[in-house]
Amino acid sequence: MSQAGYIKGNLPPHPVGVVETLTGNAGGAVGPNILNNINIVGTNPITVTGTPLTNTETISIATATTAQIGATTLATDAETIAGAVSTHAVTPASLAAKLGTQTANAVAYGGGAANAIDWTAAGTNGQVLIAATLGAPAFATLTSTGGTIAFTPGANTLNLEASSGAGDTYPTDSGTATPSAGVLNVLTQNASLGCGSSVLFSAPGPSNTIQLNVTDARNSTFIGKNAGDLAATTNNAVGLGYNALHATTGAHYSVAIGYAALSSVTTSQGNSALGVNSLAALTTAAGNVGNNTAIGQNTGVNLTTGQYNSLFGSAAGSQYTTSESSNICVNNIGTNGESNVIRIGTQGAGAGQQNTCYVAGITGVNVGSVAAVVSIATGTGQLGTTTITAGAGISVTPGPKILTIAATGSSGLAWSVITADQGAVANNGYICNKAALLTLLLPAVSAAGDYFRVAGMNTALGWKIAQNAGNQIFYDAANTTAGITGYLASSAICDSVELVCITANANWQVVGSTGNITYA
Repeated sequence: MSQAGYIKGNLPPHPVGVVETLTGNAGGAVGPNILNNINIVGTNPITVTGTPLTNTETISIATATTAQIGATTLATDAETIAGAVSTHAVTPASLAAKLGTQTANAVAYGGGAANAIDWTAAGTNGQVLIAATLGAPAFATLTSTGGTIAFTPGANTLNLEASSGAGDTYPTDSGTATPSAGVLNVLTQNASLGCGSSVLFSAPGPSNTIQLNVTDARNSTFIGKNAGDLAATTNNAVGLGYNALHATTGAHYSVAIGYAALSSVTTSQGNSALGVNSLAALTTAAGNVGNNTAIGQNTGVNLTTGQYNSLFGSAAGSQYTTSESSNICVNNIGTNGESNVIRIGTQGAGAGQQNTCYVAGITGVNVGSVAAVVSIATGTGQLGTTTITAGAGISVTPGPKILTIAATGSSGLAWSVITADQGAVANNGYICNKAALLTLLLPAVSAAGDYFRVAGMNTALGWKIAQNAGNQIFYDAANTTAGITGYLASSAICDSVELVCITANANWQVVGSTGNITYA
């Protein structure tokens, strides 16, 4: 990399062994600068570090990473197979160790993250790769245990065909069918009926034919184990599902879809049940007229002889147990023994319950000039109507989409001019006109909400409101003395006050006043 010699210049010659120039692999000799220094600089990944104290230049190479070129150690075969070391370089030889001993025309499969890859044996024509639980996959030849499938292997092909031995016989509800030359015909019979009662498979002939038959002309269809078992005389009915319309002997014009739907009905007609156990206990009805509709699992499950019920939602009407009739239940179990009732929803905030209701077609609708409003029993949710009537001092005027309630007279109070001391009567107004002090005694009997007013027009002595035993008057943040010693009084002509009873037969509250009212 370099050669040594004397450093030449104006200075005296140096002793033997002092460097005059450095020569690298290319570029020629490099002499010192004016300070007699030659800079040795490395480029990435080489770094040159000088130590003046020891007159040493240390040349180092960075360690290689995914983001840095540099020097590294080669990975061993074991390290490459395990895949756990991230600082050693993989060579083609160690990669070959990870790939395992490769087999020509075989398939590689995993031996585990820390193991070399394994290989199957080579397959032959028509073989397929088949897995094994906790075992290695392998090529295998497909076979047919019963000999019903023929396999023809080829290079990268496998042909499968049913052999002539497939499906020797096919038992039906009536007779047995046998394929001919691998062919089995499935036909329908009695084309005059769109669908017929007691749908059955039979093999009347030829021997390789199965027919879908209708055994009578009553236009009923029953599909499912025990469905319509006794339906020989039932017309125009449909039963679909285990035990659907199982007991019918005359439940004409009925539809049952679902496990045990209408399973007990005998003669109740015109019923429709959709859902598991819907109307499962229904049997008969007055005049054989049922006309019940039940949609949802367990709807009307306990009803036995009821009529004209409409039940919607899981378990709707499930509280009906005998002849409850003409009810409408939407997501409500109903109440035992009731008839002619509408129930929509179930009050509450739990699953299957409701606590908010929106109904269209009500707002803005004119039902005529009536003095009635819709009322509700909060305990049960039952709706009704209440007629509003006018009491004393009140008028009620109904109109299209409006109901006007107004007070009649002067604020509903009966005013009178008084000139002598007296007891006040609730819901009256008093104009005091006495030449001396006029004393009014609080009403002896009063209910919460009763009120009266007092206005003065007499001398400056004015008026005074006296209390009975047990009375007290509250005035802003103050109050009178309880009992007969307490009072409220005016201090000038034309002072006025309004009081309302807040505790029956006891306490009163000033709700309005003019002037300077005094109290004790």
